[in-house]
Amino acid sequence: MAEDLERTSKKMVQKLKATLGISTTNKRTREEEVNRTDEDEEEDDEETEIPFDERIKFTDNVRKLTIEQMTALVRMIQEECPSVLEDLDSDKLQIKVDDIDRASFEKLMEFTAA
Repeated sequence: MAEDLERTSKKMVQKLKATLGISTTNKRTREEEVNRTDEDEEEDDEETEIPFDERIKFTDNVRKLTIEQMTALVRMIQEECPSVLEDLDSDKLQIKVDDIDRASFEKLMEFTAA
């Protein structure tokens, strides 16, 4: 059953990427992610941190979205804060919830809660 769910999920992500025109060749490595500049870290400190429970709720809401809603969410993220989308491979997109600024997070949370 888990394998079927994983296959279905991969197909949905591939369809979503095709719909949004996201290329699978622009992968960021873990090393690049770890080697963030000092400027990025200073900007993170200046922003209001989103509480852990809100991030968990957002993640739970995202998991419940339909493919159409997921497509709309990814488009919103591309407009609001494109740097938080990471193309892991041809089957997966990652939303780096910890990197979303507060204002964008509020808009995305409102969308996913509807």
